[in-house]
Amino acid sequence: MSSTIDDLYSTDDMYSVQKTRRAAGEGGDGFTERTVPFYQTVDGLLRKTWIGRTRDENWESEVLYLYSIPELRENTDRRVAPPVSNPPFLTSAMIYRGEDTPYGVHVKPPMDLREVPISMVPGVEDGSIAHTFRPGKYNVYQDSGRIKQDTRHYLLVVRRWKDFDPEVAVLACGPQEMERLATSLAFHLQYRDNLIGVPMRLVKTQSSVDVVIDKELDELDMSDFPTHSPDGSMLLHRHNATVRAEYEKFLLNTGVWTADDVKVSFTDRNGVEHQIDTRHNWRMVTAADQGFLEPDSDATQQVDMREHLNDEVTDEPPFEQAASAKEAVMQVEYDTLTAAELRAMAKDRGLKIRPNDNRKKVIEALRATS
Repeated sequence: MSSTIDDLYSTDDMYSVQKTRRAAGEGGDGFTERTVPFYQTVDGLLRKTWIGRTRDENWESEVLYLYSIPELRENTDRRVAPPVSNPPFLTSAMIYRGEDTPYGVHVKPPMDLREVPISMVPGVEDGSIAHTFRPGKYNVYQDSGRIKQDTRHYLLVVRRWKDFDPEVAVLACGPQEMERLATSLAFHLQYRDNLIGVPMRLVKTQSSVDVVIDKELDELDMSDFPTHSPDGSMLLHRHNATVRAEYEKFLLNTGVWTADDVKVSFTDRNGVEHQIDTRHNWRMVTAADQGFLEPDSDATQQVDMREHLNDEVTDEPPFEQAASAKEAVMQVEYDTLTAAELRAMAKDRGLKIRPNDNRKKVIEALRATS
């Protein structure tokens, strides 16, 4: 028997963690374990939906309501006319799209983080995460092997799934999808006075986006649903900013930490060899701020206070128990050396240092042999 979560989110890619799957032909029913959708666990994320290609059970179950009708620009020389920006109901952003696990990470990101915004302000782009995306079939330029920058248009909608309560969601469209959707809506407006709050279903065909209005369902009063968060920020902008932040957190939490001076080489499917810097230095202020510098062992080592109950209390520090002068000088020398110099010293001493060992681990290895 399917659970409430299964009924509410029946599509596989809506789940944050992909568990072991068994095909129906093997006696399974898809996922062996369901998880709560990622967007429900992160404040600021909205449910994201797309325009499907088939009129199946999922298409019948999903009904969308529009806050505003998107309009296309008329004075443009582009082959695909872009929509007129209409915040807080419609915004656009440049994105990177991931088709596989990011480099240095062995876990697929949640579906909500597969398309990461790199620009939410015209002319201001942050492509510092480009090297984390693994090239796939559609997200690279074939001539150069570089990751593509795609355009996404985000339309704020209200989504109703089956008999559950409607919720605010984001409809993500590519340039051609948005042009075809706006064209279809403009056609319906020739025969209707209003489409705001009208229940509709969307489906892609070979050359258009069909808008199917459900006349059996009641219209919604869109003023009952928010467009801004309680702090006054637009839901669409907050959603995109949260996607970017959560993607970086995903990399930091699941990726591989490497030292500052290490470069990683890889060859893409076109045979082009690339050298990139370490995975997580694109956003780091300092290693300590991001939690990658381990605290001193003295600060974390557990002390049995029963052994010190009879210790003599003095006003002077126990200089006689301090490290020797030679060790103190060596400690200062280690702190002043660069990561490359530390690794060279470790290599001269015959120490085995892994590429993902940070500065702290290299210093500890040198101390152990001094």
